[in-house]
Order: sequence, then C-alpha cells, then structure tokens
Amino acid sequence: MPRNEELSLSSLGIQMPYNMQAEQSILGAALMDETILNRLITDMEPEMFYSDQNRAVYETMRALYTESEAVDVITLVNALANGGTFASADDAKVYITHIAETVPAISNVDSYFKIVKEKYQARRLIEAARSILSETASGEDADLLLESAEQKIYDIRSGRDKSGVKTIRESILEVIDTMQKLSGADRDKFAGIPTGFNYLDTVLTGLGRSDLIILAARPGMGKTSFALNIATNVARQQKVPTIIFSLEMTCEQLTDRILSSTANIDSQAFRTGRLNNSDWNDFAQATSLLYNAPIYMDDTSGI
Repeated sequence: MPRNEELSLSSLGIQMPYNMQAEQSILGAALMDETILNRLITDMEPEMFYSDQNRAVYETMRALYTESEAVDVITLVNALANGGTFASADDAKVYITHIAETVPAISNVDSYFKIVKEKYQARRLIEAARSILSETASGEDADLLLESAEQKIYDIRSGRDKSGVKTIRESILEVIDTMQKLSGADRDKFAGIPTGFNYLDTVLTGLGRSDLIILAARPGMGKTSFALNIATNVARQQKVPTIIFSLEMTCEQLTDRILSSTANIDSQAFRTGRLNNSDWNDFAQATSLLYNAPIYMDDTSGI
C-alpha cells in the first residue's frame, strides 16, 4: 500500500456498526412520552444516530424543542417537509408514522439508549483506529503518533465530542434530573462519587466529574497517604476506575503504601518485611481485596 494512501473501511473489510431498530425506537418513544423526549434532548447528540434519516429526525425534534414548539407527528412532519432528507412531505409522514407506531416497548427505552450509545462508541473507535493506521503509515515521529493515539482514545472515553454549548433549558433539565434522583430513592446518596470519608463527602457532596480538588498541607502531613486512601476507596467501594500519576514515587512504592494502609500494617514494618503472623494474614487479605480493583498507576517522570 502506498505510504500516503488513505485507509478506507472497505479496504479493511469493516462495516460501521449500528442498530436501526434501536435508533427508531428511541425516536418513536420520545414522540409518545415527554419524559423520554426530555432525556433524549439532554443525553443524545445528533451524530449518535448513524442513519441519515434518523439523524435528521432527531435534529428537527431538537430544533422544535429548543424553540418551545410542540414535538409530535404533525409538527415533525411539517418541519421535515422542507429539510431535504425526505423526497416529499408524504415520505416524511410515512417514516415518522412508522417509527411512532412500531416502538416495541417504551419500558425498554433504557436498553435502546444503551444500544445506540454503544454502537456510536464502536464507530468512533473504528474511526480512531483508521486514523491511527493512516498516520502511522505516513512515517510521522513515533512519540507524536503515540500521543495522538492516546488523545483519540481519551477523547472517546471522556465523551469530549459533545458540544460545550447548551441552552439554559437543557441545563435546567439536567438539574431537575439530578434533584429528582437526590430527593427520591437516591436521597441518601451524594451528587458526586463518595470518597469513603463521611465528613469530607458531606462537605463536598462527593467528587464531581468536573471538579479540580487540590489537597494542600505542609510536608510530612500525610497528603499522599490521604490521596491514595481516597483513590482506593473510590476503586474498591464504588467500582470506579481510578488512575494515580506520580512524579516522585514508583508504582511499587505506591502499591506498598496502598497495601500497608488497606492491611492496617505499620508502614515501617511493611517496608522492612518484619511482619508477624497476624500481619501476614492481613497482608494476604489486602492483596485479595485489591488484586482486581480498577486502580491504574503511571510513574512516568516526564508527564
């Protein structure tokens, strides 16, 4: 293959994954239930729909919603008639009527959302892989290629494709959803991820997704130990993947601290290996608890 040849999906024998029925079921359910419509507008982006028709339908629904217009079969068909996606108003009416009448079950809408989002993530991974292959074939610097590949995967995992621009209406819906959860069955839970320290969780209401929390104190006051305890609690108790970046300590040293803290063994005794029988039992239990915990570490000094 020529060095600068653009890799196509057909040349790789790959077809983009999508589920037409799940896409149609979400749109049909949103036409029938305003609560589902609110969730659709809040949670989904147009590009998550693979079908051009479904994407156009959603974009039109979103435009009507943003303009505080009614969103139903009649208004949707009328708005789509001049959009160009459908050949005629009759074609638009047939399609919208079809998706509104063939929703398998509104009660299963959570599954439909999950399917569509998973297919979208899979498509983004395929596009990222194709881009990485093309860049690699171009002969660029290996370090730059690695950085580019890591950034692409990170963007997919963190959902950074979503537009940062929102209407106040969309934000209000998100706040209402959070308030309903906190005042309902989840009223005893925190808005963010619990740290495992009750007083801290009460003050912070957990760790928010976009929070930057700086832990500051004089040297030797236990900042690292405290941070490692939070990371361990989040990974073990909440099953949330946690990564620790360290510019000073190696991964082995970090693991020593985590294990000694979890096992409640004196750190000096742990480092020197002077453990009694009880300590060894506690150590074995700690390794068992942490062995499969979603904790990741990076001790690269040049980060």
